[in-house]
Amino acid sequence: ASIRFRDGVFEVVESTLGRAPDFDALATDLRDALTAGTEAISVPLADVSPSVTDQDAAEETDDLNRRLAGGVKVSVGSETGVLPPEIVGSATAVNHVDGRWEVTVRWEDLADTVAALFPDVGTEGGEAYFEVTEASDEVPPAVRIVSGDPSTTCCDSTSARRLEQALESDVEVARLFLQSVESERGRAWATDLGITELVGTFTTRYTPGQDRVKNIRRFGELVQGVVIEPGETFSLNGHVGQRTREKGFFPAGTIINGHLVDSVGGGISQFATTIFNASFFAGLEFETYQSHSIYFSRYPYGREATISWPNPDLKIHNPSPYGVLLWPTSTASSITVDIYSTEWAPGEQTGQWQTAIQQACTRVTTERTRTWVEDGHTETDTVFATYRPEGIACDGTETQNPNEEQLEKIENGEDPEFETGTTTTTSTTTTVAPSSTTSTTAVAPTTTSTSSTSSTSTSTSTSTSTSTSTSSSTSSVPDSTSSSSSSTPETTVPESSTSSSSSTTP
Repeated sequence: ASIRFRDGVFEVVESTLGRAPDFDALATDLRDALTAGTEAISVPLADVSPSVTDQDAAEETDDLNRRLAGGVKVSVGSETGVLPPEIVGSATAVNHVDGRWEVTVRWEDLADTVAALFPDVGTEGGEAYFEVTEASDEVPPAVRIVSGDPSTTCCDSTSARRLEQALESDVEVARLFLQSVESERGRAWATDLGITELVGTFTTRYTPGQDRVKNIRRFGELVQGVVIEPGETFSLNGHVGQRTREKGFFPAGTIINGHLVDSVGGGISQFATTIFNASFFAGLEFETYQSHSIYFSRYPYGREATISWPNPDLKIHNPSPYGVLLWPTSTASSITVDIYSTEWAPGEQTGQWQTAIQQACTRVTTERTRTWVEDGHTETDTVFATYRPEGIACDGTETQNPNEEQLEKIENGEDPEFETGTTTTTSTTTTVAPSSTTSTTAVAPTTTSTSSTSSTSTSTSTSTSTSTSTSSSTSSVPDSTSSSSSSTPETTVPESSTSSSSSTTP
């Protein structure tokens, strides 16, 4: 006999006589066949009584139905509920094994029902995030993982066995326990990123008290704690969004169409330059960047970046197998960007040269050499900047000074509609020296404060970025480029744009 669950109760499936080979009779038949030379015989069968009688099954069925009557009472913590008989029974199998009845509950068939009984139990976990402890005279700053505790929910893997025990014996209440569920970005995720040490740092200074300083410091606050996962790219504009008064930004100096004017968020390009340099020395890559069109002595010559809304943007790519933590901090007189990770391929500036463009512009190319920690091999790549005098295009013509209406359009993210022949700079328009370039001058490498790097030259690859000017009446400065390593020089020409607004923050 066996037991099944049907129509809300357990019931007996009555036994029948079985048939099996009669081995005693078979042995006799085989001897006779050998003596007689018989080639084939039939195997004799005999009736076999069932191993489990109907009476045994009926007794177990009575016990199961008695315990199931009215449902199974379960508790989680201080809360109690009842699982309906039909739900429990339909998820239960009863088998006779080694002389005893075994009850098996399929927890996967009950988990959702049990969880619905206890919607308020458990705790919500949190995503992990990073903090950098402050340094002291004796203790350097350290990265620590904060929060990231798993959530708890009903119910853990022992639940099935506890329900089985309630059906097998007279347990009044089946006590279930919560299970821990690790957040997708929990402590384990944070630990696996390998963010353990300072790999790049850079500091720039400013005059305290200015509105541009408030903007720089506010931008740093919004970026602090950002993690760039392996293979991912971080966009400054994508993360912070449009700079507005509501977000805590103020009007300050901005380069618009080659002229210095005030607009909301002015000055934040100093933050862009600071994080650009920290990333340069940390060995990160630049998917999109643009230099200032006017050089400011507070920045490293030719090794800097600007941003505005919605363009140009600064996009930093993490090519390493480790996570990257961005940790800007500021004082009344300086902004510092520290980058934490596991050292992978630190970079250093190993060369710089400049090229004249038409009558008024200068293109500065800066070479970086990265040294891979794992095997010591080196690769080189380049970044560039193009500078011009304020209000002057590369061909020597004057650019239009934006009026109030155009400034308002730029603040609202609209096209300022500069006069034909004036220059616009966006992250999708990159122009460099035409064929009339006149001279090239080498510039001695510069040094700045960075994380420690080493240089062991075993193999070198180069990468350069160029593009072409679009017309004799319009001259634009470099906007966006890619910095990559390859075995041969690579030329990248970003798609041009002719109707975008022009603004960058100095």
